Order: sequence, then structure tokens, then C-alpha cells
Amino acid sequence: MQEPSHIRKALAVGGLIFSLVGLCWLLSLPYKPYGFLPRIGYLSAVLSTLGGFSSCSAAAFAYFARKFRWSPRACNLAGLVFLIPLAYFWISDVPHFWSVLGLLLCPSGLTGYACRHLAYPELSDEEFSAPQPPPTLFQK
Repeated sequence: MQEPSHIRKALAVGGLIFSLVGLCWLLSLPYKPYGFLPRIGYLSAVLSTLGGFSSCSAAAFAYFARKFRWSPRACNLAGLVFLIPLAYFWISDVPHFWSVLGLLLCPSGLTGYACRHLAYPELSDEEFSAPQPPPTLFQK
């Protein structure tokens, strides 16, 4: 696997930052739209920024997993990046914290799955879920 260019790295980091800021801004709006079409528009904006944040964080975590030779099981930790906006809403004491909690914890598993497929595309699901070999005293 070749090293991504500086432009691709900057685009991934920019997408991560802008989608995080957009997600926090959309979820902390003091008003909720009334009517059917404005609610659909608001929901699609939230879900698209959530998808952008999820995909950019999976790509960034996959890059570091390949660079530092982390195990494929460590890619499941990519979903923990959703704790950052969740901590923001917990500290700011938004009245709808529990709905934000449910919204942000749902895609965390999908982010880990996408990260694993980006970092290790040659690994099948059966190879990933196989038990770890027991530790040995002597290296092979």
C-alpha cells in the first residue's frame, strides 16, 4: 500500500474538522424545524454530516493503523471518536442529550467496520473473527 499524498491527507483532516464542527452546530441548534419538509431537510443535513464525520474518521484511523502496524481488532476502536462530540454535549448540558447519545453511538460500530476494511482489505470477516493465537514465550 502506497503512502497517500499530502493533498489527500489534508482533505481527510479538513473533512474531519468541518464535519465535526457542522455536526456539533446542527445538533446544538436552539430550535427544531416545524413542518414535514423542514424536518426531513434537517434530518438529512444531520445524517450527511454524521456520515462525513464517520467516513473521514475511519480513513484517518485506517491510515494510522497501517502506518503503526496495529492489529485489525484495534480498528474497532475507531468508533470511539464519537465520544468527542458526545463529551461536548454532555458538558454543555443540552436538554436533548439522550437523543444525541443515541444518534452518535449508532454509527460507531460502522466506523470501526469501515476502518477495518480500509486498513486491511485483504482480510475476510472469518479471518477477522478467528480467535487470537495463544501467547508464546519464544518468537518464531
